[in-house]
Amino acid sequence: MEVRGRKYIWKLDNASQSLVMYSETDQATRLVWLDRVCSRIINESRIEVPVSIALEEEADEFRDEVVVACLVLEHKLRMSEKARAVSTGTNLAWQGSGGYIM
Repeated sequence: MEVRGRKYIWKLDNASQSLVMYSETDQATRLVWLDRVCSRIINESRIEVPVSIALEEEADEFRDEVVVACLVLEHKLRMSEKARAVSTGTNLAWQGSGGYIM
């Protein structure tokens, strides 16, 4: 992703399933992260935790581009997950905005 002459890269954090954006020149400091929808057990109840996007101050100047990029990347991830499940014959049930569950 290039914004105003600066290049940024997106990576998927496999452990947390978060999308994280870094400056191409500093891949140790996250500038933006998208926490994908997930289910958590809180006080013995299953709660849907909605998507959230967090930006460091440096990324605030181009937040519109960040939001669009997050939407596109999240869509691509969901379609990839769905295609993988279909190709392996996994039975999926739609879990609302949380994606598919097995």
